[in-house]
Amino acid sequence: GSGFDRTAIFRMVQFYQEFPDKEKVATLSQQLTWSHFVVLLPIEDALKRDFYAAMCKSENWSVRVLRERKNSMLYERTAIS
Repeated sequence: GSGFDRTAIFRMVQFYQEFPDKEKVATLSQQLTWSHFVVLLPIEDALKRDFYAAMCKSENWSVRVLRERKNSMLYERTAIS
């Protein structure tokens, strides 16, 4: 459709591939924005991606907080302890 550039379509396809569980997506999409998903999509490790998605949901993180936690490697620090 009009208004969709190549990057947006690529992200949509990647979203479909990375989040195949429709029930899980339906639950997450009620609490997370597309911007949250754009930050989560590049995370290749499914457990890590699920960790950050669950934290966004349970802790009501903004996109800014998600980026900060991801950049500070919260998942790795939590896994170590």
